[in-house]
Amino acid sequence: MLSVTERAIFSSLIEYPNSRVLLDFIDPKHLSHEGKMVFYSLRDNISKESAEIYTEILGKGLKVDFMDDVMTSEAGTERLVKEFHETCRAKDLVKLLTSLAKKVNDKDMSNDEAIETVWNFQKESKQAGQIKTASDVATEYLTELNAYLSGDFIGVPWPYARLNNFMNPLGGGELMIVGGQAGMGKTAYMLNLAYLWALKKIRVGFFALEMRAKELENRIHQRHFRFSLTRERKQLNIYKNEKERLDRFVEEFRKLPLFFVDSGKSSLVSIVSQAKAMVLFNKVDVIFIDYLQLLRTEESLNRDGEIGLITRTLKLLAMELGVPIIIGSQLNRRTEMNNDGRPRLSNLRESGNIEQDADIVQFVYRPFFYVKDAQETDFEIIVGKQRNGPLGVAKLFYDTERQLITEG
Repeated sequence: MLSVTERAIFSSLIEYPNSRVLLDFIDPKHLSHEGKMVFYSLRDNISKESAEIYTEILGKGLKVDFMDDVMTSEAGTERLVKEFHETCRAKDLVKLLTSLAKKVNDKDMSNDEAIETVWNFQKESKQAGQIKTASDVATEYLTELNAYLSGDFIGVPWPYARLNNFMNPLGGGELMIVGGQAGMGKTAYMLNLAYLWALKKIRVGFFALEMRAKELENRIHQRHFRFSLTRERKQLNIYKNEKERLDRFVEEFRKLPLFFVDSGKSSLVSIVSQAKAMVLFNKVDVIFIDYLQLLRTEESLNRDGEIGLITRTLKLLAMELGVPIIIGSQLNRRTEMNNDGRPRLSNLRESGNIEQDADIVQFVYRPFFYVKDAQETDFEIIVGKQRNGPLGVAKLFYDTERQLITEG
């Protein structure tokens, strides 16, 4: 006997032919015996008229007394089917997590393998009905365009107005490279972006491959103090009000939607697994990796080939996760031979692969080291590639003692 929900779903799918694509959201294992029979009758005759489908169902000895349970609209039908889908997936997830917990506890499965299994489960759900019509794509396009023109950004807007002047908001699925020589401020810039976004409730994941998370926190707090929290930490004992200020900043930091990985694991497999966990469990909106040349793969490749595999994997990962990934990258020494030491795309180490896979390439540049009369605080973000936008330069100010990057 059909359940009340099954009666409403199938009568509506038969009544509204345009809604029959929603069959992709229904897993027959969650249906009653009679529900399975109706499901297969509908699936095998999906292009036929409603009367023909009911005749097919009658031919299998089933009653068609559920014709009056039809929803009042296609929108109502879609809502009902997706609610049924989510309820069934929740039940499956509970069973899966119970099974995985036992396997991990019994050492039959690693944590990374468990995370990958849960991720694949979630991905299967999103793939239902994934084919888009031209109309679907046009709707997405106009929605994003109209939002952009009205100032209601879709994506992650830059925390610096001078970047927003010519750069599009950072979109899900984009891979961005932040290139710079040692000491130019790659990490400082990435950390400033992460902190400023977190202040705006944008959820940020940060892979620290070279530093501990507590060191990054110390750098964030440094922006509030004129003395070094590393070299002159003892001043916190001398000036009690400064220690009280730091305590306040620490408590504010606790509340930020920042999520760090500083395990020291630099394998690409580990990064991919942890990134998926961040999206699954922490719902991050953007992911940082500091930095590219520290990553390793398990493949037997030369360094150029390995870098190519890493950047391609991270690009595909960004698309799969639906979030932007920002990764720092070193520059080669030929940068010194450029006019004024200004970096360009060819200065990225193993540049061919990196340039090809990146949607955006930004370079950090400090004229002070190359240009006479330049100020030590001068700091430029040079946009060397923006797949869907213009190139340009944003001039900022960098207080190295406070690790603070501002617009002045």
